[in-house]
Amino acid sequence: MPNLAFRFPAGRYHATPWGQHVNEGLVEWPPSPWRILRALIATGYSKLGWTEPPVAAVELVDALAATDPRYRLPEAVAAHTRHFVPTDDPSPDKRTKIFDAFARIGKTSELVVEWPADLTDRAAALLAQLVPKLSYLGRAESVVDARVLEGAEVRDGALAAPDGVNRPGTEPITLLAATTSGAYLHWLADARASEAPARGQKKPKRDPYPASALDALTVDVSFLQQHGWTQPPGTRRVVYYRPPLATSPARTVARIAPLRAADTALLALASDARRRDVLPSVARGLPIAELVHRTLVRKLDDAECPELTGRAPGGSPLEGHRHASLLGLDLDGDGRLDHVLVHAPMGLGRVAQQALRSLRALYARDAHLFTTLVGLGKRDDFARVGDRNVPEVHESSCWVSRTPFVPPRHLKTKRHSLVEQVRAELSSRGLPALTRMDVMDREAIVNRGFHHFVRARREPGRAPPAPRFFGLYIELERPTRGPLSLGYGSHFGLGLFVPNERSSATGV
Repeated sequence: MPNLAFRFPAGRYHATPWGQHVNEGLVEWPPSPWRILRALIATGYSKLGWTEPPVAAVELVDALAATDPRYRLPEAVAAHTRHFVPTDDPSPDKRTKIFDAFARIGKTSELVVEWPADLTDRAAALLAQLVPKLSYLGRAESVVDARVLEGAEVRDGALAAPDGVNRPGTEPITLLAATTSGAYLHWLADARASEAPARGQKKPKRDPYPASALDALTVDVSFLQQHGWTQPPGTRRVVYYRPPLATSPARTVARIAPLRAADTALLALASDARRRDVLPSVARGLPIAELVHRTLVRKLDDAECPELTGRAPGGSPLEGHRHASLLGLDLDGDGRLDHVLVHAPMGLGRVAQQALRSLRALYARDAHLFTTLVGLGKRDDFARVGDRNVPEVHESSCWVSRTPFVPPRHLKTKRHSLVEQVRAELSSRGLPALTRMDVMDREAIVNRGFHHFVRARREPGRAPPAPRFFGLYIELERPTRGPLSLGYGSHFGLGLFVPNERSSATGV
């Protein structure tokens, strides 16, 4: 009785059930017995150099087709991506929307197939040759590592079986299985006898019936489409009962993702290709950060998470600015936001980490973006991402405005002056004291495009006290590590500073 184990190193299994359109978003999970047999035969041709299948291949197919396997399923989540591909229409606006559905599986998890078949010695030897040479199962994206297991190695897992019964917590699915050589020949004789051509009807130039059960496993999809097959010849449908495929990545990740000490996360942004959008301008950092925040808070499901909400369990606002700041970044320097840095000095707990891991997309009337969690860890881990520096988290005593500084209070000459407000902002965060400060002139402000930045939050009641904004050079009494953001909207990207290699401060 051979037992097979399949591991998907990319963490994804792509396969559309037979008879379903790709845009229905369905996944054939687990892979049907027919699909596994086709993959084994294809491997014989591609990896073992067959020109004709050996006798052992016929014996192997007959033995496996005579029984229906059972599956031990690892935890999996139904997911999909959407793509827009051009059509033959010359207009660039004419595109077709394609759903790429897949099952998301742990990269080290194994799908086990228990096949209660009696194999001859040469069939078993051939199976032991074929299985480790499998490159993929399903579509080519489903890279696979496969092996033959000994009986003692079979692991526990959710069971999908053809002899199951309808009960709570299961759902019926139909999988294709192959037929044995004898059953195929009986079916073929009946099919040919019932297809006597009508008077005057021409016989097809190419026989639509494969000669044997093994030949039926090797025909390509174009052959089936050419001859109008709605179900591949040499197959039968078997009803399996399995646990429903999960559709909530958040809940699955919450169960399997370990908690790690973290105070910083980095999210990557991708644009919505359907509307041919590009990534948002850096000038829209405030509304994008607010959108990320609203989406994360919705994912909390009323769970207490002060580091994201900025409120204590009783509902009172936190003090000390130790909750999360969401800061838009332009790591490639093209003037558009490509990442969002989430930094909480108080740390990111389990609930916050689960929300960040489950974030997939951002939706608003004027924005539709996809998000990917690039990393989760300590602030120092993000000083460099790939081959790019992230100056916002470097250490320095001299800093310069990356985004406009908006005073959190009305400016007054004798009280709440600009320099006093900067000092108060530093003090409230426990940062080193200000020693020098200079204000950018109009030309520097214009060159940095600060006048184009969105500088007011979405809710009217949270508008800045005054419409004024500034670009600043500041020097602190000792070095400190970023991110450093001060003033109104500082938790959403306004008042963000980066290290200034050469201090331009001339005095306060």
